[in-house]
Amino acid sequence: MSAFLALLSKGESIASRDFPQVGPQAIARFGQPSSLPAQGSFQALVADSPPARPPLHGTAPDGTSIVGWARLDEREALAQQLGLNGANEGDGALLLHAYARFGAGLVEHLRGEFSFVVWDHGKQRLVATTDRFGIHPLFRMDIDGDLYFSDSLHVLRAIGGDALTVDEETLGDIACLAFATNPQATIYRQVRRLAPATVLTLADGNMLQHPYWRPDEPVSPLIYKDDRDYIEEFRELFLASVRNRIIPDRPVGIMMSGGMDSTSVAAGAALAVGKDAARLVTAHTALSELYNTVEGDLAQQTAARLGIGFCGHDETGVASATPAETPDFIPSQPGSIPELSPALNIARRLGNEGGVLMSGMGGDMILGCRSPTILDTLRSDGWRSPLTLAKHLRHRARLPSSGLSRLRSVIAARRPPRVPLFIDEQFARRTHLHERLAEYRAALSNDMAGRLVDPFWTNILSDGATSETAMPLEVAHPFVDQRLLEFSRRLPASLLGGKQILREAMRRDLPDDVLNKPKTLLGYSILTQRQLPEVQARHANQLVRSREKARHIFDIANLERCIRTPQVAIAHPLTHSESVLWWLEKTSAPLPAAPSQAK
Repeated sequence: MSAFLALLSKGESIASRDFPQVGPQAIARFGQPSSLPAQGSFQALVADSPPARPPLHGTAPDGTSIVGWARLDEREALAQQLGLNGANEGDGALLLHAYARFGAGLVEHLRGEFSFVVWDHGKQRLVATTDRFGIHPLFRMDIDGDLYFSDSLHVLRAIGGDALTVDEETLGDIACLAFATNPQATIYRQVRRLAPATVLTLADGNMLQHPYWRPDEPVSPLIYKDDRDYIEEFRELFLASVRNRIIPDRPVGIMMSGGMDSTSVAAGAALAVGKDAARLVTAHTALSELYNTVEGDLAQQTAARLGIGFCGHDETGVASATPAETPDFIPSQPGSIPELSPALNIARRLGNEGGVLMSGMGGDMILGCRSPTILDTLRSDGWRSPLTLAKHLRHRARLPSSGLSRLRSVIAARRPPRVPLFIDEQFARRTHLHERLAEYRAALSNDMAGRLVDPFWTNILSDGATSETAMPLEVAHPFVDQRLLEFSRRLPASLLGGKQILREAMRRDLPDDVLNKPKTLLGYSILTQRQLPEVQARHANQLVRSREKARHIFDIANLERCIRTPQVAIAHPLTHSESVLWWLEKTSAPLPAAPSQAK
């Protein structure tokens, strides 16, 4: 496991503590406190699990210390801005120089994926932050006055032990939606997560948090005379995003279907690696009787066109498999049951090789964002907006849309998700589950781009962090890139519709069958899966084993009936409920007492 841990404490040092084991490894294997000496009450440890990208750390001459993880884009530009030679500076030293120049505002000058903690010894101030999309997580835990920060919930769970209790509100959210609706919530009440694009400062006993970026701020349209200019610039940005996520001379896996997004990522990886593509790049496709077989055929055709390896993984039996009684890996929070997840099975097969596993995730959001409207232009350009609109009319022969019709359709479609019937109604009322689901849906951004920082996407994107998977394998999503997003949000609607700009940008690289393929939903039918007798029997047996912990969360009689006769409206929540039951059985974290038991 590669992870970092920081402690702000007035008590004993990290070095003197006997930490429990974390999965197959122990925190003791982090070694002695790193080269970061104790500065006041701040100490840190790092765990390096080669061949994964190691955490960063460093200490400046003035005693300012940093510990964290980063994959920095535009690194050389940042170094030049600081008057440094980037090739001679490690990431830790580079970030310390940036902090010395910009203070807590350094995050506005960073591009890439990161989470880190800075201890400013001179000001006795702690600064913690995470990247714009929250791809690399940062958690904090408060136990007996000690404040811990780590990118690994596994590490904090091991340290907190019996002092941690399950957060019922998060448990209810996960049972319904598979994620917490509160961006700061985790499954433990004592552990909070830093929201994407947020800076936390702690000084003089006061903790403050403020966002430093939003993906859906109003923008004005980008105006080119020729559509080919948009297409070439998009291609350059997209290929750079793929290239930036490749680790030199390490294997590159692509989670590939037959759709535009993942095949485009594969093409970008092949171009970035060049003559070594056949040796280093491999497309991995899950094949199953429950999947659309055309996807596998197109994926194999694309791999042959690109000259990269292809590996089809027969996942037919995964949906109905029975998890091991003693799993070798338990997720830090309820989510997918590892052995029942085709994607995680593929990732774990690749994990020991290191390198990076890429996906096409996020393409629908980046290319589903709305084009700038007249109202956006007015809000973005202010007094210059008439000039912008006149230029748009001159070069594009039309004005941007008003945006009113889209707003009406968004409002009409915004209906809160219902609480499944198998959730215990007393539990739902006690945790305000109905209200929270409605508040979550009401708060969703009108723009697809804005939803990239909502809890659903934040949880999905950060699931692949090495600190959470305990594998020396980075999971990367090249479409989720700040520069690519900010460019795409300014494009004409004609190029965004049907992902036209991606199809044109990758036309020279991909087979015609892929380029002309309409959008289809990939993956097995959840309802079909829930109707399999083996799945129903497994779920029912899991309910029996977890009944004691589950009885004040679920309406047991209703859940048993839903397991036997699943309907399309509850197919996904049924899957989430099975994952919750499995996690409750495997974890030792205590649940709050049911109201009938509380005194």
